[in-house]
Amino acid sequence: MENSPDDYLMLENVPSIGIIGFQKVPEGKSVKNRMHLDLDVTDIEVAVASSTRIGATRHGMVHEEPTNFFQVMSDPEGNEFCFILRK
Repeated sequence: MENSPDDYLMLENVPSIGIIGFQKVPEGKSVKNRMHLDLDVTDIEVAVASSTRIGATRHGMVHEEPTNFFQVMSDPEGNEFCFILRK
């Protein structure tokens, strides 16, 4: 299977990490989530738009907590993750 640019999202210059890549795969989900990612972003709506273009799903609206805002998302297999915007 040849991947198109829409099959891959790369987040560069992630503090303390460097680069995180997300890639679509043809196999279906076979196990429960093994981890949950909380990803700090500078703009939740830009992050949502980038991830939904490659198949992620937004769940509900942005939530506000005392120290941050967060948006629950899931990848095409249903693995949940959150975009976090610190106050």
